[in-house]
Amino acid sequence: MAGSVGPLGISADEAETRGIDRAAVFHEQVAGLLDGGADAIFFETFLDYDELELALGAKMKLSKAPTICSLACESEGRLSSGLTLVGGF
Repeated sequence: MAGSVGPLGISADEAETRGIDRAAVFHEQVAGLLDGGADAIFFETFLDYDELELALGAKMKLSKAPTICSLACESEGRLSSGLTLVGGF
């Protein structure tokens, strides 16, 4: 059974302003899924590579369970941050 975690939907700046520790939030979510019996973790439709990296780091501190990561990007292969995921089309 796989557990699914999505992006938080707030920017790093907004999280800081609101006093939200994004890594701690992901840690809590992943811990709950693993405690509930998840054998794998699926990080899906992340728009921000840095946020995905935080989520994956939190998971790796808890478990070496298989992990699947997906990013959602514009049709030209760019994340909202401007990071290019693939070569030009």
